[in-house]
Order: sequence, then structure tokens, then C-alpha cells
Amino acid sequence: MVADRDVQEEEEVQEDRLLTSALEELHTELLQGFRRWRSTCEDSDDFDIPERREGTMPPLAGARWTQLPASIYGGRSDYALEASRQLAEITAYLLVWGESGNVRFMPEVVYFLTEMVLGAEAPGPAGLYGGGGRPAAGSSFQSRSFLAKVVRPIYNVVFDEWYEKVDKNGSKDKKILHKGYEAFLPPDVANYDDWNELFCDPTRLAATMVCQDGELFCEIDHGQRFANLHRVAWEWTLDRFETKTHREVHSLWGFLASTHRVWLVHMLLFAVGLTLTIADPPHIDFGHVALLGNTFPVRLAAVGLVVPLHAILWGFARYETTGATVCRRINSPSCWFAGIGRTLLWASPLVTYAALRYVELKGEKLSESKDLQLGMVLSAHSVLSALGLVAHLFFPDRTYDILFPRTPVHLCLLVVRYTFWFFVLAIKFLVSFTIFASVYHLMHRDLRIIMLGQQSVTEMKFSWSSVDWGKDVLEWALLWFTTFFLFCADTGMWFTLGCTFLGVGTYFAQRSCEIGTFCLEDAVAKIPERMSEKVFCFVKKHVQGREMAREFPLVWDRILEYMRYEDKIGNQFMADQSFMTKFDSRGIEWSSLSKAIQPALPGAGAGDGSSQLRIVIPNLFKEQSVIQRACQAFVPHAHWPANAEVQWRLLALSRGLGLPIPKPFRAPYIPGITVLIPHYGETILEQKESLYGGRADDTVPLMDWLKARYEDEWLNFDARMQAKPDVHLPHGANWDEYTDEQWEKICGWSSMRLQTLWRTVAGMMLYHPALQCHYEVQGVGRIVGERKPALAQVWTPNDCFSCIVSMQQYANFEPVRYQHTNQMFAKFPSSLKVAYIDQKDKNVHAEVDNVHPRQHRRYFSCLIDGSCADIGGGRRAARYTVELPGYPILGDGKSDNQNHAIIFLRGIFSQCIDANQGGYFEQMLMLPCVLGEFRTAYIGDDAAKQIIGLPEHITSDIGSVGDFAAGSEVAFGTILQRTYAVLGARMHYGHPDIMNKQFMIQQGGVSKATKTINLSEDIFAGMDFTLRGQGRSIKHCEYFHVAKGRDLGFNTVLGFFSKLSSGAGEQILTRQMFRLGQILHLPEALTFYYAHVGYYITQGLVSASMPILVFAWMVVLAGDCETTFKVFENYCPTVPAAQAMANLLSVWYSWVIFLFLVATSMPLFAESWMERSFGHAVWRLGKQYLTLSFLMFVFQAKIIGYYVVNELRYGGAQYVATGRGLPTYRRPFIGEIEPGTTKLTKVGGLYLDYAVYTYYDGMRLLASCIVVLLLGGVSDAGGQASSLGFTWLAIGITIVSWLYGPFVFNPYQFDLGEVRNDVRAWIGFFLEDQGKLWVENYQKTQLKPLKGFRESVIGVTFLISIFCLAIWFAILTHKLQLLEVIYSAYTSVGTTSILTLLPPVGLSLLYCLVVSVLEAILGCPRVVVPPAPPRRTRATDLEGASSSSESDSEEAGAMGRATLAEAGVPVHAAMLDTVVDRPLESDDEAERGCKLPEAVPLAFSALMVTAIEVVESLLPLYVAFDPLKGSGAGWSKTFVSGLVLKYLLYEIVLFVSEGVLRSRCYDRVGSFLQFLSLWVHANRMFRDMFVSSFILLTLSPLVLVDTINGMLCEECSLHNLLVYRDPGHLAKEAFALHYTAEESDSAEDREDGLASGRRASRSASRTLGAMWSGMRGARTPSVPPTTTYR
Repeated sequence: MVADRDVQEEEEVQEDRLLTSALEELHTELLQGFRRWRSTCEDSDDFDIPERREGTMPPLAGARWTQLPASIYGGRSDYALEASRQLAEITAYLLVWGESGNVRFMPEVVYFLTEMVLGAEAPGPAGLYGGGGRPAAGSSFQSRSFLAKVVRPIYNVVFDEWYEKVDKNGSKDKKILHKGYEAFLPPDVANYDDWNELFCDPTRLAATMVCQDGELFCEIDHGQRFANLHRVAWEWTLDRFETKTHREVHSLWGFLASTHRVWLVHMLLFAVGLTLTIADPPHIDFGHVALLGNTFPVRLAAVGLVVPLHAILWGFARYETTGATVCRRINSPSCWFAGIGRTLLWASPLVTYAALRYVELKGEKLSESKDLQLGMVLSAHSVLSALGLVAHLFFPDRTYDILFPRTPVHLCLLVVRYTFWFFVLAIKFLVSFTIFASVYHLMHRDLRIIMLGQQSVTEMKFSWSSVDWGKDVLEWALLWFTTFFLFCADTGMWFTLGCTFLGVGTYFAQRSCEIGTFCLEDAVAKIPERMSEKVFCFVKKHVQGREMAREFPLVWDRILEYMRYEDKIGNQFMADQSFMTKFDSRGIEWSSLSKAIQPALPGAGAGDGSSQLRIVIPNLFKEQSVIQRACQAFVPHAHWPANAEVQWRLLALSRGLGLPIPKPFRAPYIPGITVLIPHYGETILEQKESLYGGRADDTVPLMDWLKARYEDEWLNFDARMQAKPDVHLPHGANWDEYTDEQWEKICGWSSMRLQTLWRTVAGMMLYHPALQCHYEVQGVGRIVGERKPALAQVWTPNDCFSCIVSMQQYANFEPVRYQHTNQMFAKFPSSLKVAYIDQKDKNVHAEVDNVHPRQHRRYFSCLIDGSCADIGGGRRAARYTVELPGYPILGDGKSDNQNHAIIFLRGIFSQCIDANQGGYFEQMLMLPCVLGEFRTAYIGDDAAKQIIGLPEHITSDIGSVGDFAAGSEVAFGTILQRTYAVLGARMHYGHPDIMNKQFMIQQGGVSKATKTINLSEDIFAGMDFTLRGQGRSIKHCEYFHVAKGRDLGFNTVLGFFSKLSSGAGEQILTRQMFRLGQILHLPEALTFYYAHVGYYITQGLVSASMPILVFAWMVVLAGDCETTFKVFENYCPTVPAAQAMANLLSVWYSWVIFLFLVATSMPLFAESWMERSFGHAVWRLGKQYLTLSFLMFVFQAKIIGYYVVNELRYGGAQYVATGRGLPTYRRPFIGEIEPGTTKLTKVGGLYLDYAVYTYYDGMRLLASCIVVLLLGGVSDAGGQASSLGFTWLAIGITIVSWLYGPFVFNPYQFDLGEVRNDVRAWIGFFLEDQGKLWVENYQKTQLKPLKGFRESVIGVTFLISIFCLAIWFAILTHKLQLLEVIYSAYTSVGTTSILTLLPPVGLSLLYCLVVSVLEAILGCPRVVVPPAPPRRTRATDLEGASSSSESDSEEAGAMGRATLAEAGVPVHAAMLDTVVDRPLESDDEAERGCKLPEAVPLAFSALMVTAIEVVESLLPLYVAFDPLKGSGAGWSKTFVSGLVLKYLLYEIVLFVSEGVLRSRCYDRVGSFLQFLSLWVHANRMFRDMFVSSFILLTLSPLVLVDTINGMLCEECSLHNLLVYRDPGHLAKEAFALHYTAEESDSAEDREDGLASGRRASRSASRTLGAMWSGMRGARTPSVPPTTTYR
């Protein structure tokens, strides 16, 4: 940085002053947070820290320290002394930080320890740590004293707060959480943030920090404090009661606390819209004033009541989330007075509104002129309401929410942000206002529903007890609730559309609004000029006649060499597009790419001794007109690459060069950067066994798929190998013929096309040659006429670049992984290093070293590189070893893995990369430019405090689902990130952002690591970065890209979103989300919400909108008057309810689902248009819709909504392994069976994966639609029925998606043989062993024992159910009352009415009681107990999913899922881990228990119970309405309404009964409630039998179509075309020819012949790409899909 300032000013760098200036800059930036913390403590009167005296060295506990010589500062001793002090502070801080382990997540704690070190005076006789010296030489290992006496006691408190112990589990350890902590840490449990905030507050710290003898630590003299740190009672100091500041409450209160401003805006807009919609009330017969007032100003004044309503909700939410420490802190007179002031402000609208209504009422009664009084009170009310709104919306509620000064926002940006949200909310409001008017007219004009706000209190007194009034009020509440719900649901979609337009505008603004130039120019042809100008700007000489640097042709040819080595282009294309006329592309090797790019100049030169090199401008760089480029869409360009990835790379490079780019750093003065790649269990390098081994006769190897998918690249690879006679590939796809050496090359080629660590490391290591290229082309001293600095003579890229792979499990690798790691060391430059966690058993010094007594090992952070010695088995000896305070993985894995390795990062910048990414050489050349974003003009410049966000190129767009996922990632990483940056809400998303490491470690690292809370660990780094302010900023740049692989299969994509949704549910409860929600400007807060957590909440709201819409439709239709006896009904609608609802639905929110689909697709469409062309965007979007992307998105929204809501209620978020394999595995329907039988070997399939999430709700929605039809929703709509087409289309898409989405995208779902197996599995699952398998699954996944009856029953779901029941009860009661009036002569009508309103469960319960008693009498009681914790299951790799670096995956499987299931928490990895090996029962087990027919099969009871309940439901209703039917006029709507009421009553009883089975007391009284357990299980089994059989039956026509398709055209499968976008064709057929001995020419021929001529066929095999087969006779692979692919 220091030298760069001289370089940019084109001045000679004074190298003799670099170190001195760099020391000052390092001290300023690295210790900025420490200095601020120390300043805060100095200003505090409680925690005594003396001011630092200028011109003195810190005591450093008497450490020997040689002062820097004054000679290096020109003889200025004062400068040397100051530099020595700075160096001492830097050293002390880094030493403390480096040895702190998990304490590094608490930066202020590290500051505290650093201050203690710096201020420590020379120790007395007792020593620094209470005595005890180092062990004698040769004795067993002992920890260093600072770690053992200071750091480890703090770590032990952290561990004890969350965990019980760490169990030895072979070579891998397993941490055990405290009982009750499995789902989430309880809200009052302290975490890293709580402890860190204690050290942010000197007052609290002084009062809290005590020694073991009770002495306050702050009373010790400052110079002696470090020597007394070992005396601190950390278990008291860090006690949760003393440190907890924010409670992570899993409820809606925690959600509201963080997002209250968002909902206040919605309530305000909705109230205003409602007020503007409602007309003046008609004449009031009784009373004087309507409930909401008689005039518009008075009604508008009611909007002010939003302020106190919000204040009450917000106040309670704040109280629920405030920790005990803060509660004690605000219990002071000053806080009380502030609280009273806020209360008066927020409550004042209540007082003024009451006064306003009093004045209005008084004026109406006395008929006096009240205008003046009313105007005065109205003005006061308006002012106070406005002040309350301003206080809520624009100012933080508490000053202590702002811990650090905020980064100021430029006025222009604030204007843009407020303008953006003004237009978004204005458009939303205008559209919604039309809907408000339609709803109001529906109720007031068409349905003539009693309008609650337009009645007087007197009228309400007269009518509230009537059935009509109750029914109308409930309908009124339901319709407006539905409107408000949908009003909130669509904001996120309007926001996305707004982001799309703003993103396009920003795209052009970045290019100086030169829209015409952007649209018309040939950007690819300008690559030489722009790259020379912006990337190689220091090269002074240019190619004659062109604005192109003289060395650019050499750089471009090196780019082509890398593309050729990667087999992206062929020899011919390389030769055609190279600048050099003599170029041999066949012999390109990895070693040749590391050679200098300087040309071999010819010997014959000009007369002056110079030489010339002849180049030819490639046709690629010859500018073409718009018409020529437009014709390329129809006529292929001969010089345009055929490979799609190369096309993207050229366009991305040209597009990026058209953006403003900082000047690059010049070598050798390029600042240091380290790439950090966390790794847990991802594949390092593909092996022959996974590509081809383990092949069955009916499967096609993965290698065939790769060859077919990348056919052109395989041909290029084959051509390149032809130059190597020893490893050329002469056998094509005959994989058996290749040697091990050839397979080594093939494995490397394959690994670069799959999501492997090898590909990631290979891509990131391209930084090394790119930096070398910069040095050779434009390094300081490399250009003629420049003096070569001394540093340039010894500089290598290793000096400024390193790549660290944090292999968490390296110490436990199997031999093949050690081999692959060593292959990486051998191939890539020496800047590649590996950090890992080592472990050793405790020894006799463990107690002295304070090793946690419930941990059995010591742990170490280790670093190795390629030069480390091999210690056997392929493992290398560590170059550096740092002991850790204890077991380091206390969070969810990835963040702890990054934290242990961060001490090995070199340089001031870091880039976090995931193990499924890659890189491109031409992009890596931009690195010095990207680092230029951090360029500072002076020491301490805020420009250094940045996170630079970068986009990713998604390479895994394979198949339909892969393309859907890739499209979402592309939109998020480009146009949306661009917009979020403008709107001030872009955070850090882990990869591939580049961060200033010096500032990241000042906030605890590059991620956060509290268990469960920080599941989405990366984003918290950005949130903390924003909260710490002080000039920090996050920028998004788009001229630099890295590659990224993403999920490919349906299950893995949804598994990934389930993880994100669960993480978002936890994220919204954190203090970071809470504080950002308070302190950000309103538009930034809105953007932050909808760009992150709000996205997931919106998905849930959209999913719930359709059922709510249909339910409201049902209610209105059911409340309509019958066609007969209308004279007995009051207030019948002026038009039929069906017709009125048809009018409403034509403008109501049935279009929300389509707005959702448009909003989902529009960002991708716009970005594709900007990047490629309008035609390309239309084609990509069209392909998505033609391959049913809307089914995927609607289903995905349902899953996201379920998980985020579930997380808010129950917690239990866990890491879900990323699916990085290929979507080739057919997920069964219910399980896998033994061939030809119904006996299941594994339980788990698509039905069990999603039944709870979507299938049940899909069936309910379908049943609701049938009810709508029965109630006359279409038949009675008359001419308006045609307007319902849009509504039915939206509902149909939702039903089809929820019921059939997974099956549509399941490979080979409709294969006839597989479907037969599904049917057999269905029979075995429900009928075998009396339904034992179903019972086990139901108890484990649904009937999970929760905390008790109250926790499992009483909740939002129960309250909503009661509300729905009340509506239907009111409707049916109203009808029955009319029935009693009409048929008052019938004495049985009253009894029948009572039976009609009772739940249909009595007879079925009686049946279950009889069965239970009989079974008990016969000695074979049915024992159905709450499930035991399930055994650890195999984490089935459904689609090649592999463990990711983010998780402690093995622990998540063993500890997490089992304990969560035991705790009754929904297991969030269920979609990836529902396949459970079924244990074989022994003969003894089979003989124990009752035999048939002694015990009634559960399936039989399920059918009987359901049949009885159906009869019990229909009979009272039939009896009640039989006289009506006899007369020929039926109340069909009432009859249907009665069925709906019966169903709701039945569901509530069943829900409560399940709560009883989950209750704590059931274990004690379960034997007396056996009949209830049988009843619950029977009902739930019938539900599963009905739903699953319905799905199977309705899918059967598609099975028939698929079978016919296979018969007519084996090579063209329509389903393959849908899933893979390739019709497929038959694989090769192989035959074995038999020769007799006489026919053989030699004994070798006889050995090669086979014994028979049987067919060894692969014709029934199924492949992907060009190898996908249409055959239907193949079986499911008998081996995991990670080794063989179908």
C-alpha cells in the first residue's frame, strides 16, 4: 500500500523507507479497534486504565525488547522509539490473538488480554501465572502458561455453557449438547456476542469481573492485573445472568422485535387504504355516531391508533428479547423517565382520539357547531400521531442499540434509496387500493354483510347476540384479514421487480449511461484495447497502428494456452485465434504454462540491433457491425467458439473490461492475499472406482455420462493426449482397456468437470501464474528505462499470494485422500498449504494445564505444505503447530474450521472460497485491479475498510432442476447484488468476497460460530461489519468472476433451501438482525429485510395465500342464502355470492401466484438480456417455463415457508450437506424392496420426504376446491364464471405442484418396472407386520414427543383452527336456527341440530375402545409408545450429495438428528436422510407378541374407523335435511357446510389427541389411553394410505404415456426431455463371441474367448446427456449412485 502511492504518482519508490511507513500503516489499521476500545476504557471512571504515555515503551511484563535503531529513521530517536512502541503493540496483539483459539470470536476479549499484556509490570517472585515452571526436557507435553492459565479457563466456560462433554468416537470426537439444547440454545443461554459485549462496557466489566477470592479485578493495580489473570473466576464473570443482553426467542415475538418497522409500514398503508375505501355510513337508526365516525376526517384519524397498537406489540416483543443484564441496566431513574416519555408519546394518540370522538359525539347530540373544536383536536391528534410514527420509523428505540458510530451515507444515495421505496410502495398501494375497493363493494353492496365500523354502539348492543350478526362479523373479519395477509405477501415480489429495474439502471449508470454504445459496440473486439488500458496500463509501448499494449499478444496467447490445457478449445481454434504465427498447441503441458511469457525473438533484427516479432490479429478481435452480429444468431460465426463456457468467458471478460476498473497494483508491490478454502469431506480427486468401478450390467458408468455431456472437450482432451505416446487414449469409451496411467489423466480431466476440491484448488492457484504474468509484463523495473528495485530481484508470486485449504479432517484421512492431497502439493505451486486440526490424548499434565475434564484429548492447529516430510501413510509432518484451548468445533463446523486456520493467513487480504468453485486465468489477471479497490490515499483512509463482493459464474446448469437453481444463483449474484449494494443492504455471503483481514479479525473473524444461531455463518460477518460502522462499507464489483457449482437434483436443491430457510429463521432472532432493524435508515432496513430474511418469509406467505383465498371463497359461498325459503332469511345478497366472489376474484389476489412467478423469473431475464441478448433471455426463460419451472418454484416456496416458520417455532436448524453429484438416482416412492416381494429393505422415498410439507396441504386444497364446486362456486356464478379462469389456473398450478412436483422431476419416475416396485413397497409399508413400518415412521417424523401438551397444542396453528371453526359454526348455526323456525313442528329438529354440531368421533372412539379391551383380554395388547431415539442412519447420498466443509457432518448425523427426533423437533435434513436400513428380525423376535388374528391389523382399523366416522358425519346431516329433500327442494349448501364443520371438528379433536400422546403424563397413564392411541394411529394411517394411493393412481396415466413412448421411440423419452432437456438414446450393445479351440490361432485367443455366446448387454442401461436411454427394463442400481450413474 505504501509503495503503491508512489507507483500511482509515477514516482520512484524509496525502498529504504517502506518498512518504516508500512509499520505505521499496519499499526493504524490492525489496532484501530484496540485503540478505540482502550479509549473507551480510559474515559470510564469504573475500569481504571492509565493513559498511554508518549515516548515510552510498554512494560510487557519485563520482557527483553531491543529498541529499533535510530539510524533507520535518519537519526531521529523519538521516531525510532515510537516505531518500537508500535511494533511492541502489534506483536503483543498478534501473539494473544494467535493463541486464543475460540476466544478469537470475541475480539474485545482479545483487546482486554492484549491491554493486560502491554501494561504488565515485571513479575514478582510468584511469576506471571502463579508459579509453576516449564517441564524438564524429555518429559511429557505441557501447554504454554498463557494458554493454560489465561485462555483455557475462558474457553472452558464457553464449552460448559453449551456442551456436556466430548466423547471419543474412534479417531473422530463427538460433542454432546446439554439436555434440552438439541433444537436450539435456550434464549437465556449466553453466547459469544453476550460475552464480547461485556468487555465492550467498562462499567459492567468492572462490576462483574471478580477473582476467585471475591476481590474485584479492577481494584488490582493495572500493572499487576496480567499476573493475576489466573485468579479470575471466569465462571462467575461470564455467568449468563451477568452477561446476557439479547434473548434469541423462538416465537413470533422474536420475529416482531427485529422487523417491527416493516410491519408498521404495512399496517399504516393498509389502514390508510381501508380508510380511503370506506364510504360514509348510511343513516343510523339507533345511536348517533358510527363506530369509526361519520365523516372522512374522523375515520382517517383512526389511522393514528396504529401508533399505540404498534407500541404495545413492539414493547412486549422488546421485553421478550431483552436480556437480564439490560433489564437491570435500564432499571434506573434516567431510564424510567425516558421510558415514561416514550410511553406518553406513543399513548397520546389514544387520548387525542378519545377526545376527538367525544367532541364528535357531543356535537351530534347537541346539534352544536363543532367544526372548530373538532379541527383543533384533529390537528393535535394528527401531530402527535405523526410524531409517534416518526419516532418508530426513523429513530432507534434505545441509544444502547448503537454500540459503534455508524458509517455516514452520502446524501445522493439516501435520495436514491428513499425514492426507490417510495415508488415500490406507491405502486403496491395503488394496485392494492383497487382491491380494497372491490372487497368493500363485495361486502357492502353485493353480500350486504353488516359493516362493523359503520354501526353505532347502540346498534351493536341490539344485534350482537343474534346469529346473523355473529356470522357477518366473522365473515367481515375473515375477508379483511385475508386482504391484509395478501397485502403483506406481495411486497417482496414488488421489491424484486423494483430491484430488477434499478439493477438495469445501475448497469447502465456504471457505464456512464452510454446505452447506445453498450448496445451497438462489439465489446469482444475491444478486449485488446481495454485490457491494455485498464489491466496492463503501465506498459508504455503499443502495437503499431492499434491501441494495444505490445505485450498483450503474449498475454492473450497464454490465455489461449490455459483454455487449451483445460480442453475448452481445440488446436484449430487456438491456432486461428492466436497472435503468433508459429504456435504448437498440441504439446501444451502444465509445466509449459509456468514458463515466462517473453517471446523467443528471432536472431535477425533491424540495423539498430532490435528484433521484430510478427503477429497476426485474430479474427475474434476484428470489429463487426450490429447486423453482422445479429446474423450470428442464425448463421454460426466461423471464428466464434462452439464451447458455451468459452463463449461466456469471452463475453464476461469483455463485459467486465467495459466497467470502471481501478488501476492495478504493480509487482513487486502487490499486497498480500490468501485464499481460504474450508474442507470437510468433499471429494478431492475423482477415482476410477467412482467414474467406472462398481458397474452393474444395467448401469452406465459416470464416465460415459461425462464423455457424452462434454463431448467437444473430450475430443480436445483426446487430441492433446495424442502428443503423449505413453498416455494417449486410443480406446474411446472402452474404459476397461485403459491403463492406470491413462486413468490418472482421465480422473484429472473428470475432476475438472465435477464439483471437486481439485477443481477449486486448480482454479484458485491460477492467481500464482496471473501475478507472475503481471510481473513479467509490467512489473516495476521490467519496462525499458525504469530502475529495477532490489525487491523485484527476489520477488515471486509466493510473496503476495498463498492458498490455504483448511482440511478439518486431515488427521483422520484414509490413505487415498492423503494420496490426493500429495498430488495437489506436487502439481501446484508451493504457495498451496493445508491447515488441519490434530489431536493427542491427554497426559499427566492435563489437570495442571486446565484441559477440560470432560474432554479426552488435546487439539492443535497445524500447517503443512509440499516441502514437509512424509511421516508414513502419505501424511506429512506439520511445519507449524499451535495448541488450541480445547475441542475447536463448538459451532456448526465451517466457521470453526475457518477460525482455526485464520492464524496461518498471510497478507492483509483474504478471500473465502467454497470447495465447489473454480477459476479462470483471464479473470485472475484482474486480481491486482480488484485489490485496487482497497487503495488508500493516506494512512487511516476508510477506503481500506471494505468488503468487495464479486459475482459467480454458475457452471452446474445441467438438466431442468440444475438450470432452475443456476438461474436463481445467477440472478442473486449479479443484478440483485448490484441493487442491494446501491440500496445499502448487501452483506457478506462468504464466497468469493475479498476482505481486509485486518478489519475482519477486529470483529471476530470472517464468520460467526455460535451453535445453531449462526447456521448461515457467512452473512453475520457482513452484518457485524455494517454494525461496527466507523467508515466500513461493502461494495459489489462485477468485472471479476469465479466459477461456482450448485445443486443439481430436486431433493438436493430443496435440501439446500431448507438449510437456508432454517438459517434465516435463526438469523432473524439474533442481535445483529435486531440492531440493524433499529439503526438502519428506513429504506435500508426495508431492503435488508426483503433481501434476506424477508425473501423466505415472503415465500411462506405466498404459499399460504392460496389456501386462505380458497377458504374465504368457501365461507362466502356457504353463507349465501339457499334457493328456497328465502323469506325466512334476512339480508340476503343482492346478487348470488358465487357471482359476487367471481367479480372479486377477477381483481383479487389470485394473480399473486403469477406475480410470484414473474418476480422469480424477471431478474434472470433482465440479466440474461444485459449479458447476452434479448433473444437469449427469451429462449432461456422459455425453456424454463416449457420444462415446468413454475411447478418447481411453487413447490420450493412451500418448502421454504414451512422451514422458516418451523424454525421460528421449534428451532432445530442443522446443516444439510450440499448435493454436488449428478441427478441420476431415481428416488423410490416409499422405499426399496427385495426383488419380487413386498418386503422393504429400506424405508424412505419421495412420499415420506414431503408428505408433511406439501402433500397433505395439497390434498386439503384440492378438497377445498371440490367444496367450492359443490357450493356452487362456478355453477351459480352465471356469466361471471368465465372470469374465474385465471383463478382456477393459479389454484391448479398450486395443487399440481404440491402433489406432484417431486415426481415430475424424479428421474425415471414413470418407468413401468419401477412403478411396480413402488406399488409393492406401498403394500409392504402399510400392510406388513400390522403396519409396523408405518407406525415407526409416523412416530419418528410426526408424533414426536415435544415438551408437553401445552407446548405441542397451544399455539398459532390451534388459534387459527379455532377461528376457522368459529366461522363455520356461526354459518351452520344460522342455518339450523332457520331450520328450527321453519320446521318448528318437528320435535326431533332440536336433537338433530345438536348432533349436527358434534364432532364425528364418538362411535369410532367406541370401536377403538372395544378393540383395545378385547386385545387386553386376549393377552396381546397393542403397545404403541412414543418413539425411542432412532439409531444413527446412513446419510444417504440421494443425488451424489457430499459432506460440505460447513458442517461437523458426522456429528450432525449422529448427535443432531437422533437428539432432535427425541426432542420432537422436525429434522431439517429429512429430505436427505430418510432412507433407513431396516434391521432383519430374528426368529425369536418374530415369535414374540400376538399372532394374527389375535391382534387387529392397524390397516383394518384405519378403514373401519374412517368408515364409521364418515357414517357418523353424514347421518345427522342427512336426517336433518331429509324432510327438505322429500319436498324436492334441498339445502345443499347447508349440507356441504355441515360436512366442512364436521371435518374441522374432527381435525381439532385429532390434533388435541395427538397433543395428549405427546404430553409428559402419557408415559404414566398410557395404558388407560390405549384406545386413544389406536384411534389417532388409525386416522393418521388412513390419511397416508389415501393420499399416497391417490398420488399413485393419478400418476398412472403418465406411466402409460411413458410406456407407449418407450415402445414407439426408444431413443426419445419425453420425461428425459423434461428432466434433462435431452431425449436420450440407447447405449451400446456388447456381445461376446465364442470361438472353438480349433478356430483360435493361439492359446491366448482361447483364453480371451468366453464360454458361451450369452448377451452381455448394456442396452437397458440409462445414461444422461447423449447416453440417456429410453429403455424401460433397467433396474435401480444396486450400488450407491456416487459410483454408478444411471
